[in-house]
Amino acid sequence: MKKISILGSTGSIGTQSLEIIKLNPEKFHVIGLSSGKNNLPLLAQQITEFNPQLVCVPDKDAKDRLLNLVKDYNFEILYDENGLKEFVTNQYTDTIISAMVGISGLKPNIWAIETQKNICLANKETMVVGGSLINDLLDKYHSQIIPLDSEHSAIFQCLRGRNPKSIHKLILTGSGGPFLNKALADFKNISLDEALNHPKWKMGPKITIDSSTLMNKGLEIIEAKWLFKIPANQIEVIIHPESIMHSAVEFIDGSIIAQFGKTTMLGPIHYSLFYPDNNYPSSIEYIDLSSIAHLNFFKPDLTKFPLLKLAMDIACSDESYACAFNAANEIANEAFLNQKIQYLDIAKIIQKTIANHKVQPLTNLEAILEVDRISRKMACESINKIFV
Repeated sequence: MKKISILGSTGSIGTQSLEIIKLNPEKFHVIGLSSGKNNLPLLAQQITEFNPQLVCVPDKDAKDRLLNLVKDYNFEILYDENGLKEFVTNQYTDTIISAMVGISGLKPNIWAIETQKNICLANKETMVVGGSLINDLLDKYHSQIIPLDSEHSAIFQCLRGRNPKSIHKLILTGSGGPFLNKALADFKNISLDEALNHPKWKMGPKITIDSSTLMNKGLEIIEAKWLFKIPANQIEVIIHPESIMHSAVEFIDGSIIAQFGKTTMLGPIHYSLFYPDNNYPSSIEYIDLSSIAHLNFFKPDLTKFPLLKLAMDIACSDESYACAFNAANEIANEAFLNQKIQYLDIAKIIQKTIANHKVQPLTNLEAILEVDRISRKMACESINKIFV
């Protein structure tokens, strides 16, 4: 039986993970649940249903509010960074579902690796900003990352049992987002509601905005480079609006192995939770291939989506650029969500931050966090100038 703790239990990935766990009580036991402060009523419901030993929230105020929602509790409640570290490193957990948003997941993932836990990874930013360091730590502590993003899970499945030397290229697919067919001239009028209306996937607001700019696909290129230890020039992005093929691998003999599935995160979550024993049925509806009239594939428009082109360049360059890239995006994304900037400002802020970035060696966690801090400051300065 796997003993699970979830970083981000009230988000999209966390709630769907608990759906699967609930259906398989003989395979999984929930040790810990953690959440931000904005969805404490749902966290209280999860506590009642799954009876965890540990619960973690961001601060004492969130702890007090949660305790007002949960009566007769018999769990230990932790808070702040020290509490989060205790939550991740506890001796009872063997598997972490890492579903925190942004660079906030970096430290907890490092702590998990250092205590030899396996990670079902949905927090792509960890590999984007610290891929080299994470891989070194995985080797040192003999931990394992099982990708949970649909695209990286698909590639992971396609490569199972294959010699990495046989890879010609990785093919990451993307739906194209809500603005695939929108004219570039109309981008200046894009509203927040339009950007949050993804045509295929139901996700949290941050990743939904990233998907609308194709920033998410750019981050996935950088993540794939480190996850699968392959040069970035062997990673290709293909737009596939139907979102049936979740990604593929082309091998040096000319063959392609692809992973197909319904447009739901339940599939990759199910695979990562049960891995390496994937002989258990899921609740996902089977695909009727005969009912699919067409599957379309075409190259992305890098003029309409400049952040994808920038990500491709950054993936081939020094790794500190990727850290700056992610930091600027987190700031710009949040500013757009808070309606402080216009849609086209997102790319402008990120491009300006990268143009002013000075390469730094990312040899440790402190160096990564310093590049992140400097880049966030530059992005915030760019936002402030918009209001001048």
